[in-house]
Amino acid sequence: MIFKTKKINSKIFEEKNNNNLEAKYNEYINSLKSDFEKETAKNLIEKMAIWYELRYPDNIIEAFLSSDCRKAINTIEEVNDTMFGENQYFNYEVPDDLNWYDFYNAHTFISSLPTHEQKFFKPKKQARYMPYTLYVSFTGCGFGQNFYIDKKGYVHFYGNISESINEFSDRKIDVEDLEGIHAKKLFNYIEEFNKNNKDICIDISDCDEEEIKDTIYEMDRKEGLLDCVMYKILDRRYKGVSYIGAYRAFLFAKEFKRDINIPMKYAFDDTYTNSELINFVKEFINCGGREDLNCYYRKSNKEFSISKIVNGIKKHEEEKHLEELRQRLADALITKLENTATIEEKKAISKIEKQKVKTRFENK
Repeated sequence: MIFKTKKINSKIFEEKNNNNLEAKYNEYINSLKSDFEKETAKNLIEKMAIWYELRYPDNIIEAFLSSDCRKAINTIEEVNDTMFGENQYFNYEVPDDLNWYDFYNAHTFISSLPTHEQKFFKPKKQARYMPYTLYVSFTGCGFGQNFYIDKKGYVHFYGNISESINEFSDRKIDVEDLEGIHAKKLFNYIEEFNKNNKDICIDISDCDEEEIKDTIYEMDRKEGLLDCVMYKILDRRYKGVSYIGAYRAFLFAKEFKRDINIPMKYAFDDTYTNSELINFVKEFINCGGREDLNCYYRKSNKEFSISKIVNGIKKHEEEKHLEELRQRLADALITKLENTATIEEKKAISKIEKQKVKTRFENK
């Protein structure tokens, strides 16, 4: 029995410049072929969003973003102890290096789903690399060239297609663009090629065309589902601090190879100066996020460029680095001076150091 889910929270989609997430969600659901698939997808999107929230609860997210390493380690240990040590159904010792978020991983979750939901993650043809045939026809002759589609949807030929054509034709025709083309663009390429070459025709059988289009459909069904799960995780961020939900969506984007820029667009609210959010921005940039990304700031109802924060972080890091260099230089000079100083000079240095400590203490 398929249970209908609640309508996706509209608040996230009422925001200005929301990247058309609601439209993309609806477009994906409407692209599915049957009502059964549509209802299955809605339930699965909701289920995966909740799974990810359970896998990365708020305190784990805060631990990841914390600048206090000891506090972060303690938090993770507390979560692990709750999930494993205090679990009466867990009857064996957990390895020290096993964390809850590793244990409750994607493979475990997907493998536990019913068959009709697992199908969304396993396009049936891509893993088998089924051979297809591209037919090349000339006046009075022709031949076929076998190819396959890899798991990412790209076309690969068994042999050099251009060389094969040139063996049968007195014209030198280069169609190497077919090698490595995405299956989505294959039929448009064939149509354009035939339009521009009247005495030569390339074609695919109706049977192969139908199978390839089924493969494309199943790949798009998987990719669209994962995008919508990321949108749903973002949607649920209103139940807590914005950057926590956004960081959870960011983790999902990294794990499932989504666009990491989308979660960052919705990470900011009136708490955006928190050190946790600064750490989020630093990780985002280190992972290849856009420095010129325009983010939405709810409090002022305006957009701002993340580059302002990035520049501030860079300036702070540069100043910190310079201060460390100055201190190292000062320490080196003092060490050298101590090694060559007279007894009177060493006493003077000691007096200066004591005064520094006293000043720091008084300033606290």
